[in-house]
Amino acid sequence: MKKRPNNRVQNNISKPVHYWLLKNEEADYSIADFQRDNTAEWNGVRNFQARNYIRTMHMGELFLYYHANGNPSGAAGVGKIISEPHADPTQFDTKSIYFEKRATKESPVWSTVRVQFVAQFARVVSLSEIATSARLKGILVARRGQRLSVMPISQTHFAHIRTLGMRSA
Repeated sequence: MKKRPNNRVQNNISKPVHYWLLKNEEADYSIADFQRDNTAEWNGVRNFQARNYIRTMHMGELFLYYHANGNPSGAAGVGKIISEPHADPTQFDTKSIYFEKRATKESPVWSTVRVQFVAQFARVVSLSEIATSARLKGILVARRGQRLSVMPISQTHFAHIRTLGMRSA
């Protein structure tokens, strides 16, 4: 009897590669702080859409580190996702501002990933530059009212902003 080939690939299932933009208040945790620490937990996200984006992240994916309310606000560097999504431990800490009374270890409400510093840009690529660039048309961060701290971006947008950031002013 001839054995039928198994058309399902078990261990080599390719996951889509995403690129991200992660925002943080410059005064709270700047790109310089991130560089100093080298790795960090991207915790404290308390928006369901942003949380859902976190839950689709994979190890090795890259992100733009964005200074919100910076001088100027904009993309300041690059980081890498170095863990799979997992429960945000701050939701279980009753002393944390991120405590979530609905969360249990069996059914966490909020998720996080561990991130690693990759590079600081030579200059911040400002929101105004991003918003007015024809090559960045459609990027979420430039949309009016877009306040998510975690959002997907295209590989093309990621590469263009990284190129701009690496050029000195």
